Parts: sequence; C-alpha cells; structure tokens
Amino acid sequence: MRHFCIIANTDKDKDLELSHAMEAEIIKRGGTCRIVERDSQCGDILSLFSEKDKEEIDAMFVLGGDGTMLRTARDLRNFKIPMIGVNLGNLGYLCELDRQNVFDAIELLFRDAYMTEDRMMLTGGKGKHFGETPTHPALNDIVICRDSGMQVICLNLYVDDRFLCRYDCDGLIIATPTGSTAYSLSAGGPILDPQADMIVITPINAQVLTAKSIVLDARAEISIEVVRRNTHGTPPLVAAAFDGDELCKLQPGERMYIRRADDKTTVLKLSQTSFIETLRRKLDAYHV
Repeated sequence: MRHFCIIANTDKDKDLELSHAMEAEIIKRGGTCRIVERDSQCGDILSLFSEKDKEEIDAMFVLGGDGTMLRTARDLRNFKIPMIGVNLGNLGYLCELDRQNVFDAIELLFRDAYMTEDRMMLTGGKGKHFGETPTHPALNDIVICRDSGMQVICLNLYVDDRFLCRYDCDGLIIATPTGSTAYSLSAGGPILDPQADMIVITPINAQVLTAKSIVLDARAEISIEVVRRNTHGTPPLVAAAFDGDELCKLQPGERMYIRRADDKTTVLKLSQTSFIETLRRKLDAYHV
C-alpha cells in the first residue's frame, strides 16, 4: 500500500496535529496522503469523494473513535476502500490503533503486512413493504426506541413476514455481529464473532422476564411494527436510529423493514491477535 486517506475527527485531533504527522511519515516513505476533516456536526462526507478515489486510495485511516468509524463506514460504503481506526477517544472497540502504535502501522502497511476482514451491514427503511421508501445503512445496529417521555412502547416483531412476538418495552436493538459488542451487549445481548453472518435482536427493558435476545440467520428479513397500546391518550413517539444517528420517526401502524445490506465494510487488521484475545482485553478495560 502506498496511497492513503486520513479521515480526521477534528474534535479529537485538535489542529490536525496527528493527521499532519502521519501525512509527513507517509510522504517520507514515498506514498501519497489526503486529509479529510470531519467533526461531530459533519454530515455525509460522500460528496468529498469521486469515483476516481476508488482506484487511487489503497486504504483509509479513520482518526477519532467508534462513532467516526461508524459514520465513515456508512458514508463510504459503496467505495469498498479498506479502513482502519485510530482511537483518540475512550474504549474504541472498533479501532485497532492508537497514538502510540499508528506509525508502526504505517510501516506495516507499506510492507503489505496486513489482513482484511469483511463486516456485514444492515439496511432499513420504513413503509408498508421493504424498499417502499429510501433505506439507510448501519454497521453496528438499528434501534427502534421511544423518542421522548417515559411511556412504554409496543412493538410487533415479524421475521420473514411471519409474526414472532410482541414486546412492551423501551425498544428493540437489531445488531450485526460487529454491533453485538455495543448497545446490544449493554442491554444483555450475546457477543458474536464479528465475521459471522448473523443478526441479533435484543429487547430493551421488556416487560416480561422471559424476553431474551434472538439470533437469526443473516438472510432473515425483519419487520417491526409500532402498535398503539390503547385507544386513549397520545401514543408515544417512536424513532429509528442507525448506528446511534436518528433518521426517522415511526407512527402506530408503520413498520421498519430491516435486512442484511448488499454492501460490506472492509476492515484492515495488522495484529495476529485473535477475536477472543481482543475481546478479553477490551472487556478488561471496563474493570479498570
């Protein structure tokens, strides 16, 4: 690899100090580097890239944290450019690198000493049928939850057009294997190998003791219907969030349709560390 792009979260990399240092190291080694700035308020960065970039960029460094990785994966999902995260925030589960080892990583990439992993994504849209309205991607999860107030919401879950169950709850998390270690895990869901082809559905504070996570084959098509619990009063507002970014509201009677996306996110791996070892190290961070 010789040609790189750095996606820099300017809230985390102040004055682009680390980005410029990485750029200088890449140029010193005979490569090329482009820096693209984004912050927490930045919208889709797709407009900053052209079809030519698909051929000219070998890999992307994403500087910031998990949020920056997730937004970049969604924005540039059609480009299929491998990316690697540099954690400048807190836990940074999706990020393999940090400030201390990023320059060693540049050396390894120039020596082509890397592996790649394809991570499945989800896509979802609301309507009466799948594809009736525009769909939105997610690398981690799609969450259907109450938008305000403290009222419990009622959701009907369908799998492949068959009714499965009803939840009176705070919401439902539909997660990829990559997202199984995020919100789904916090809500009591299982941990899945990130390269698996599965979808996990985890209820949030369901009003029944037997409500557990459900793991489905990745080919399953899921729909979640918002149900009015009673005919009195104003129904609670319900929203759908994609990797934590809210994109649409749902009214009683409307459904969110979710399935595996055609696109995948390609992640660069430099370490031979197994998934289990990485998991142990990351989970230990919670007990420091």
